[in-house]
Order: sequence, then C-alpha cells, then structure tokens
Amino acid sequence: MSKIEIKKTNIKEKKGLGRGLAELLGDGAEQGVLELNIELIIPNIHQPRKNFDIVGLEELRNSIQEHGLLQPILVRKVEQGMYEIIAGERRWRASKMAGLSTIPVIVKDVEKKESLEIAIVENLQRMDVSPIESAHSYQKLLKEFGYTQDKLAKRVGKSRPAITNTLRLLQLSDEVQKELLLNTISEGHAKALLMVDEHSNQTVLLNEILTKKSSVRDAEKLARTLNNSKNTVSEINDTTTSNNEGKRILYSKIEEMLSMKLGLPVKINPKEGNGKLYIEYYSEDNLQHILDLLNVSIEI
Repeated sequence: MSKIEIKKTNIKEKKGLGRGLAELLGDGAEQGVLELNIELIIPNIHQPRKNFDIVGLEELRNSIQEHGLLQPILVRKVEQGMYEIIAGERRWRASKMAGLSTIPVIVKDVEKKESLEIAIVENLQRMDVSPIESAHSYQKLLKEFGYTQDKLAKRVGKSRPAITNTLRLLQLSDEVQKELLLNTISEGHAKALLMVDEHSNQTVLLNEILTKKSSVRDAEKLARTLNNSKNTVSEINDTTTSNNEGKRILYSKIEEMLSMKLGLPVKINPKEGNGKLYIEYYSEDNLQHILDLLNVSIEI
C-alpha cells in the first residue's frame, strides 16, 4: 500500500469552492489535506459531466507541471482501499496527464447519493459546463434531491429565470440536444429552435443552421416565419433579404464569439459609429473569470 502523507493544511486556505458547494461540504470543509497516491483514486461512474475538453485539459496539465496542483480534489473512501472522486475529476485527469504520482485530496465520509449531489453542484459551478449538461443536472437535483428552483438558484449562484431558461432546453429534440452538447450550435441557436414546437421541424431548422452556419438572429427569424407559414425552410430562406441584415448578422456573430469565449451572455447595442457592450454574470466567480481574461489584477 502506498504511503499517505498528511499535510498541515486547512481547506479554508484553498480557493475556488463556490458557496453552494461549501454548504454541501459542511464540517468536511474543515478536514486537513492528504497527499494520496494517484493510482488509488478512481472516477465517479455517476459523474454528471460527460465531455472534457482536451485543449482545456492540456492547458491545465501544463499549469500543473509548472506550479503543481494548487487545489485539492474531494474524494470518498470506497472498497479495497480505493478512493472515489466526488469533485475534481478534471484536475485528477490533468494531474495524471502531467505525470504526478500523488495529488492533494480531502477525504469526506459521505454516502453515494450525497456524493452525487456534491458532484453535480461542483460541476454546475464551473464556467465551461455545457448548457445541456447543466439542464440535465438541474433536472436531477429537482427530481431526485427535492430541490426547489429557488434553492437550486442559490446553490449554483444563478438567478431563478436563468435556471428556468436552461431547463427549457430539455424540450428540444434528442438530435438538437446532441449538437448542443458537442458545441456545434450555441445556446442562442438552441433557444431559437425552442420557438419551433414540432421536433421534426426543429430537426429541419437545425440542419439549416448547421449547413449555412446561420447566426442566432437568422435562426430566430426563420423559426418565427416557419411557425407562421406552411412553406419549407428553404422556401422561406430564399425570401429573406435586407440591406441591414449583414450588420445584424455581424453583431450577432460577435455576440456569439464573445459569449463562447467568456461562457456568459453578451449583448451588443450598436448605434451610428458607437454603441454599448453588455456582459451578464451570475456570480463573483463569473466576474473574476472576466477580469482574469482581461488581465486585470484584482481578486473579487
């Protein structure tokens, strides 16, 4: 059995825990940090997060190789001396890629159901989680853990309307949800597709968006027209021309690009030669992420 070294570290010294996750940890947040053999750690088979961006993992691996793993992961002890990840699988994966033999962990004594709850909340507080993954996680917390939307909003640091809008994504067809998970369409496109009631029509419009790389505004316009017309998407698309459409498409694409970069809703209100740029955020972590991207050296 590999040696486990106990460090004199308190979890209060570590950053990055959202308020909702800290509440779930309770007294476990006071435990010391252990240095554990990485081979004794296994992923949680009920991990709500399905996609791990390889580029992001490589960037985290490079950071870990240079600075080490600065934030411990949360685990629970299971059978045969192994430890199952509750929160921090992305850090664990990157640490393995970096070739670490041991990593800092906090061991918490929880049952499987509570472990899943903590894993869901931890993933929801990440910036890069897919909207459709968020929607399924919200639904699980509401149905299996008895959350209200108000409690859920407080746990994950978002507004209740934001929770409601994300849950609406589950009304999309399976095909649309798959494309949203793969990031081939944006959340804005998905909301435009929600304007179309029939799943078959959602699929038709989805194919149009993917084929022509339509902007969100184009998708919304086509969805509205499709709902009020018996024409096909191609027939409707051929009739939509406007001199000002080019600029609207450009601004929409800029909004999409900024939204994808920041992981937050972005709105541009252009005027003649000037305008205003709005960035919506839901938590202090969101705001800190924006400041970091702008290289502003202020900690919230």
